[in-house]
Amino acid sequence: MVTGTTSPSTRYERISVSPASCSIKSEYVIASHAFKPQYKCINYTPAWEQRKLGELSSEFQSGDFISAEKILASGPYPVYGGNGLRGYAKRYNHDGFYALIGRQGALCGNVNTAVGKAYFTEHAVAIKANSLHDTRFLVHLLRCMDLGQYSGQSAQPGLAVGVLKEVETTVPSKVEQQAIGSFFSRLDDLITLHQRKRESRIIRVRSFIWLAGDISGIGVSAYQPEKRRPYDRRQHQRRNVVLRLLRAMDQRIQGRCNS
Repeated sequence: MVTGTTSPSTRYERISVSPASCSIKSEYVIASHAFKPQYKCINYTPAWEQRKLGELSSEFQSGDFISAEKILASGPYPVYGGNGLRGYAKRYNHDGFYALIGRQGALCGNVNTAVGKAYFTEHAVAIKANSLHDTRFLVHLLRCMDLGQYSGQSAQPGLAVGVLKEVETTVPSKVEQQAIGSFFSRLDDLITLHQRKRESRIIRVRSFIWLAGDISGIGVSAYQPEKRRPYDRRQHQRRNVVLRLLRAMDQRIQGRCNS
């Protein structure tokens, strides 16, 4: 706030700016003498800073080659390639929480995650945040950056680790990164849970519909598949009505699950 002796020719102008994270109030005195305005900032939050991806990470490198015959259908350690899980192996080359960027093929630039001991192939770029940043936040940030646009122009699209390290973005403080990463991770878990419930509900409903259809005489009985009932026109018409009602029910339930 500026104070001082005023004259009839002195003009005052008050400017008030109140963003969400900071409340700034200042007074400017436009007069015939020089002055120095003072600013008061309450609850100041540091702005997001511009950084290169390589500056955010303690690890930023491709995985190792593994032959196809060593990738198993089941095993102690998952194997992650450019498009996610490929299979399992008897050994691992990384341990911890990582963001994985696919670097080869039409889907290069897609982002996955890996937790615990796992094997990363040469088609996946493993990223772990350094002590000043949060890996969980980086996962969600990378998914928003459309990294596929940085792939080389060739018959087989690919991302170079050196190019990815130089890509610039903006990040907040680590405390804010942790809050954002935790929020979106919980949201992802909630979406996955609802998708599983939806799929389970559809399976149960369709099982009920087909079972009801069998019991009502549509097709072969579920309990006596070797016996077919003799044709009856009126009964056949009733069965068609039941079948149409069951199909309408199925479509209606699917619509509710999708909404």
